[in-house]
Amino acid sequence: MQIQSLLDKEIKTFSPKGRGMCNNIYNIETSDGKKYLLKEAREDKETEEQNDLVIEGNVIRHLYDLDSTLPIPNVIFVSDNPKMYGYEYIEGEMMVYAWEKLTESEKAGVAKSIGAFHANIGKHLTVDQAQEIGIMVDNSQTLDQMGGESVQAFLDDDVPESYKETAQKAKKFFDETQELAIFQCIHNDTHNENTILHNQRLAAVVDFGDCEYGDVHREFAYHVRRYPEYLKYFIAGFKASSGKDLSLKRLISYAIIADVEWIAYYHHNPEREAEQVQKLGMLTADKRMTNYKNLMDQL
Repeated sequence: MQIQSLLDKEIKTFSPKGRGMCNNIYNIETSDGKKYLLKEAREDKETEEQNDLVIEGNVIRHLYDLDSTLPIPNVIFVSDNPKMYGYEYIEGEMMVYAWEKLTESEKAGVAKSIGAFHANIGKHLTVDQAQEIGIMVDNSQTLDQMGGESVQAFLDDDVPESYKETAQKAKKFFDETQELAIFQCIHNDTHNENTILHNQRLAAVVDFGDCEYGDVHREFAYHVRRYPEYLKYFIAGFKASSGKDLSLKRLISYAIIADVEWIAYYHHNPEREAEQVQKLGMLTADKRMTNYKNLMDQL
């Protein structure tokens, strides 16, 4: 069996764990009692991630080899045919389910740890190494460079005028702060289903399928959207580990820009929105836009 050969261990149990839009995940236990996870590309993918599993596995391995204290998977093997990689099992629970079980102090600590994670992965991958591994290098600083079609479509859409005013303001702020961009390795998808907590602490950030070299302000978009009241802790964690100052104006404006397409979708599909609110505790489009407006008004 190929996987057994790659692990160089006898496999005791092999069972499905989950199914994503691009990949399948399997639980593996070997005869010596060790546990692993296998991430394998689906033949019937519903979408495409930026990086295939070979690139994803190699970038995680590169980062872990340079700093094993990083809260990321320890990749044991990477296979090109079929595309898959295996890593040591990570104990814990997805942040989407664990967050509300935390005390306020624990939430602040987790937010700081995630901010530090964003800083620390940026220390271990140069632009040349990013190109060698195969991840995208995105030097965009303005909305036009990134492609501003989604914002313009939002402004032309049948959504409340208050939404449009917030989006227009975000566009202006983002372009005004272009000189404050900080380029480094970014995970680019640190939402609360890719973040694992264990014993009230950050255990790992998984899924580097969209990892690239780009402006680190983009890393915080999900945190602004989902945990705006803890944003100061995410930023403090980054600052403590990197010594670099982030632009609050750029963080918040990018989060809005990155979210307008979903805001419009959920505004026009309330039944789908209700489903996601119940399933994952997602904030409604209206609540998100209210939070964004309040954050923008404080700048």
